[in-house]
Amino acid sequence: LNKRVASIAKALGVTDTSRIHLISLRGKQANLSQLKKQIVEICKLRDIGFISIDPVYRIKTGEENSNDDTADFLLSVEALAHESGAAIGLTHHFAKGNSANKNAIDRMSGAGTWARDPDAVIAMTEAKDSTEDEPSFVIESSLRDFAPLKPFSIKFAHPIWSLNVEGSLALMGGKGAGRP
Repeated sequence: LNKRVASIAKALGVTDTSRIHLISLRGKQANLSQLKKQIVEICKLRDIGFISIDPVYRIKTGEENSNDDTADFLLSVEALAHESGAAIGLTHHFAKGNSANKNAIDRMSGAGTWARDPDAVIAMTEAKDSTEDEPSFVIESSLRDFAPLKPFSIKFAHPIWSLNVEGSLALMGGKGAGRP
């Protein structure tokens, strides 16, 4: 992860990454309640304004398909946001199989609470014109308290993502981006 951050920073011409603090859980078992105090302390000490949890299942307890368990977890995430003063982004996954024919907000695996609780849901789905050499994805959003955002395409050229102005908004195996 440190190597990945360094290669992205270099590609973007960023020389100071001192405000990025990484906690890797590779090979470790921990849940949010075990990490919360450490995360809050780091955020306050370093004036960190954004926490990314990727993937969320690494620190989630309870059953992913249970609305009650998911709501409890998301309440603890909200408490972490309040205590740390930081916004939080969670990386979740789609259900198995091709979900491209569903609305973006309905593609996530598990309980409906995953889609109904957050203020912003951003779905990243492979675009129809994606290739092995140049993977591209359609970004769709469901925003509760923010102005609507039209779907757009991004592409990956190692090690960075960029806007794909010419990219298709049609989804791989699906009907196309956006709501009907």
